[in-house]
Amino acid sequence: MLHDWFTGWAALRTYPTSFDTGYPAALRRDRGGTWEHFIGDPSPLSLATLAAQVRTVPGSTLSVWGHDVQRYVDQAHLAGLKLVSTGEMLMSLDLDLMDAEDPYLADPDFTLSTARLGGRHDSSAVVARYATAIRSGQAMVAWGMVAVHSDVAVFDQTQTVPAFRRRGFGRLVMDALAARALDHPVRQGLLLASPSGQQLYEKLGWRRVCPITVLAVPAPRQ
Repeated sequence: MLHDWFTGWAALRTYPTSFDTGYPAALRRDRGGTWEHFIGDPSPLSLATLAAQVRTVPGSTLSVWGHDVQRYVDQAHLAGLKLVSTGEMLMSLDLDLMDAEDPYLADPDFTLSTARLGGRHDSSAVVARYATAIRSGQAMVAWGMVAVHSDVAVFDQTQTVPAFRRRGFGRLVMDALAARALDHPVRQGLLLASPSGQQLYEKLGWRRVCPITVLAVPAPRQ
């Protein structure tokens, strides 16, 4: 599950990736060019080994997928890492339950469009990438992306402008992205949800899988 999500997520955001530690890592150019490492449901030894490697590179972060949050935090402190957050949640959806038809946007003041993304990641492991946007005139009011890898659709960066929330635009974006993903033989949807987004996704049928514990290398003391 981690591998499928990571492949789609990194392709959507066009991050350079590395597996030098034996686990996936992405170069977060949106965070000043620091590395974010990932590990899922780790044993104590696996987490200790990776944390020790992450600790050697200032600015690096480590995202741990799993339910044993207190152990991850305790081990991180022993390795010299600090806790950043435990609020994000991996969520999953059975895409067989989704409608493969494009959603209908009834309000004539808004337009909905979905485009297939090109670029160098077309040659990566992802089969396809799509972006959906709802616009009022030229201004975007809601948007999101999805990547298809194997039989998994990875949804990312789904947002609605605050002034246009609670009008169903987020659901329309998700439905439009799911319709394009279902052009391919996908069965499962995956996404990482913020604390504020988790209840919304649950209303759309998504289920919580596990929390994400984010750890970081502390800044050097001055």
